[in-house]
Amino acid sequence: MQILGISGDQLRGSSDISVNPPALMLLIKQALHGIPFDGELYAKNNPDVAKVYGSRDTNALRRHFIERGYIEGRQVPYAGFDPEYYAAKNSDVVKSYLAGELKSLYNHYAATGINEFRAPSAEVESSVAGWADLSRRKKLVKN
Repeated sequence: MQILGISGDQLRGSSDISVNPPALMLLIKQALHGIPFDGELYAKNNPDVAKVYGSRDTNALRRHFIERGYIEGRQVPYAGFDPEYYAAKNSDVVKSYLAGELKSLYNHYAATGINEFRAPSAEVESSVAGWADLSRRKKLVKN
């Protein structure tokens, strides 16, 4: 917590905390290193990036996502998306899909579910739940 300039007690407390933007960016980049990444899918969904970095250099594509893509709002298609799991955990999404309001369960996850902390598979459920809990408990803001 030293890099963020906050104490463990502040993090566990109930009030808002202030975080230095460069430190927050460093924390975000470190977290992005831990997420599953499929370079081929990223290149396919970001042809402008593929034009510059190619579609086969996964390391270069991952670096782009971590350094720029995430901040630009680019999504990382999650190759481990499990539609059966997602359907079982999100009956509201299934209802919308069956009503023809959604193109696919994955499209919901990529456009909305990821921002609502909906887990795409059982293998990352606890990790997503941890981020959701942190998000609910804290607002990381710079005054």
